[in-house]
Amino acid sequence: MVRAIASGDTSAFGTLYMSTHGIVFTSIARITGDRATAEELTIEVFHEVWRGAPTYDPASNSVVGWIMNLARARALPRARPDRGTLAASMRAAVQKLTTGERRAIEDIYFSGLTYVEVAAQERVLTAMIKSRIRSGLGRLRTFLTRGNGRR
Repeated sequence: MVRAIASGDTSAFGTLYMSTHGIVFTSIARITGDRATAEELTIEVFHEVWRGAPTYDPASNSVVGWIMNLARARALPRARPDRGTLAASMRAAVQKLTTGERRAIEDIYFSGLTYVEVAAQERVLTAMIKSRIRSGLGRLRTFLTRGNGRR
């Protein structure tokens, strides 16, 4: 589908948009805390998808992963301000992660690197980076919702 978009196929773009705009908007809205900003940034993300389709590399990420990375990159600079307790809880939870989990999450979500790039940097398989992300996010969820690190 992305190849078709890269060649200018507006129908393929419409199909991709219809199947992914909901999760993109929701993700951006959660990060920014503002519906109007989320609407604006969702449009920007899909404009970037249209322009960037020729450079999309399926070996580095899934289509949805690629789009969500674009969405995060757009939303994070416009994130709602820290809310004291939540920010402190998040910092404490991040410190409880293993070094590998913390580094993988920071590289993927905050530095904008792809799984392949992080794996090459860490000299491990891409599957290991994906596993660290999955594990780290699960542990963060546990720390933040239950107040402890036990599963």
